[in-house]
Amino acid sequence: MQCRLAAAEWIRRTVLEPARKVAGGLYFPDLASGDRTLFTKQLKALANASGVQFHFDLRGDTMNSQDGRVALRIGDNVLHADAVVVAAGMDIAALLKNLGIKVLLQVVKTYTVKAAVKNHDVAPKLAL
Repeated sequence: MQCRLAAAEWIRRTVLEPARKVAGGLYFPDLASGDRTLFTKQLKALANASGVQFHFDLRGDTMNSQDGRVALRIGDNVLHADAVVVAAGMDIAALLKNLGIKVLLQVVKTYTVKAAVKNHDVAPKLAL
């Protein structure tokens, strides 16, 4: 997927109608959109069918490598796994530090709108 940092003037001239003040943005000319809820539900169903176990709403304290597996400490308990998907937002860097994985993240302000599209021919074709 192509992505480039777009200068504020380029955004004003090329993409947006006049706005008060734009500092800049990320432009994805090849980006498509989809139904993230449907996608994640179907992905979870496929993973469940393959034997994947899901654990939600857990607060992991530390994560280490132990005997070629991942060991996640949650309070007094340790959860062992062959592989994990970590969805911890900005806390991910601290959680993965013990595994020697450096995560370089920067907070980016985003807005998302989900709306039914009646006429796909006139719907927006890009994201900013």
